[in-house]
Amino acid sequence: MRDRLSERLQRYKHHRILLVAHSMGSVIAYDVLRLLERDDPSLQVDHLVTVGSPLCLAKVKLKFEAEHWALRVPNNVAAWRNLADGSPA
Repeated sequence: MRDRLSERLQRYKHHRILLVAHSMGSVIAYDVLRLLERDDPSLQVDHLVTVGSPLCLAKVKLKFEAEHWALRVPNNVAAWRNLADGSPA
């Protein structure tokens, strides 16, 4: 999945990109964007939208911090919106 997303983003890097990712897809998207900010700094995503993302879970955060240092907005993302269900469980 990482390779497919990376290839697709690089193919369209001269276009405006809106990337929408849901659940585990948001983890894959974040990982790919962090790798691409290093490997292809010319690639820019105009807007990243994550929906139902587990990126805030402690286990996921620790994994990303081990691989990419601090969990932060990737440098190649101009704007990021996270949509989450705010209702009580």
